[in-house]
Amino acid sequence: MEILNQLQGSREVELTVHDSTSEDVDLGADARLVRIAKVLKARLLTNDYALSQVARLQRVAVLNLSDLTRALRPTVVAGDEIDLHLVKEGRESHQAVGYLPDATMIVVNHARAHVGKTRTVVVASALQTTAGRLIFAEFKTAPRKRRFRANRFEALSQVHFALRHCRSCEESAKAARHRPTAFAA
Repeated sequence: MEILNQLQGSREVELTVHDSTSEDVDLGADARLVRIAKVLKARLLTNDYALSQVARLQRVAVLNLSDLTRALRPTVVAGDEIDLHLVKEGRESHQAVGYLPDATMIVVNHARAHVGKTRTVVVASALQTTAGRLIFAEFKTAPRKRRFRANRFEALSQVHFALRHCRSCEESAKAARHRPTAFAA
């Protein structure tokens, strides 16, 4: 409720609260959200995978925040150079750890003495774990490879690309620019 109150007070967001009708009583929360988004010709913004699948089946424009997060995740491959701030010691006695802007952990070998400093490292490998990606790197010793820079312009370009190429929204991108957005937690 606190977030709704903040949104109502915001000048940048138009927020309207719609009451449920008696025919909505038998529907579950997901079905009601999809139904009202369809009636209002609104887009649905959610982090619930099942809700986004139901909305897509009902041909309601939906953007899953998890999909957007994956689309915005920096692509880092073996050989990329990164200027990385080493923030803490690693598990092994020679390792140090730094983080990408998306909170991806990078473990740097032979870097423990450099904790607290920013160093150029070269990505050696990446591992997908249940907790997310884990990247291993070494200090730069080889000739320059592809340079990775996480900056605001690149992030905005990735957001623009993700929104323009969202499969479920692609057909309605032009018409959807001025439609209201329904939010779901």
